[in-house]
Amino acid sequence: MTPPLMMGRAADPEQVREGAQGGMDWAGALRLIGLAALLGVVPPACVPGSLTDGAVGSIALLVTPMLTLGVVGLYYRKRPGRAISSTVGVRLGAVLGLAMGCLIAVITGVAGFVLRYGYHSMVMEQKFEEAMAALPTQLSSAGPVPPEVMGLIHSPEFRAGSFIMGHVFTVLLLMSVASVCGWVAGSMLKSRRTRQVG
Repeated sequence: MTPPLMMGRAADPEQVREGAQGGMDWAGALRLIGLAALLGVVPPACVPGSLTDGAVGSIALLVTPMLTLGVVGLYYRKRPGRAISSTVGVRLGAVLGLAMGCLIAVITGVAGFVLRYGYHSMVMEQKFEEAMAALPTQLSSAGPVPPEVMGLIHSPEFRAGSFIMGHVFTVLLLMSVASVCGWVAGSMLKSRRTRQVG
């Protein structure tokens, strides 16, 4: 059968094969991503002090490349009939980074709630307050700070926004790193398949 034409030329055989098989197997991919997210977040969260110091995101970031390569590799190995490309790798990596970032936020929130209302511990609040208290000093060292800015820094809205933006930044960073690693893994596997077919 003649491959479909797009813009006056034959479509990529990889895209034809992927379309013929219904695109990505998201059910299987999400299982792999869920397992990888648990492996990438839960052990770092169990490190003493990682949650209270906010270091769990940094630790998870270190293992993100390895986890992304593993997810893309296992997806390709378990589904050899489906197309693999840099686009597929980016999709898997982005969802993995999103899952890890959301899991970190959930675990941090649950841990903070349990510490505050279960054990009546203020350790997480104290760490956050210390970081916020150091911010005006750091700004003052760079030059005069208007009173309006100082008032904004001490406002509850700014503190809440800083806490939320910290988690948003973590999610975006994890998604970016995982997407790049997924692109690399997808490109390498596509080249490998092309050499095997050729």
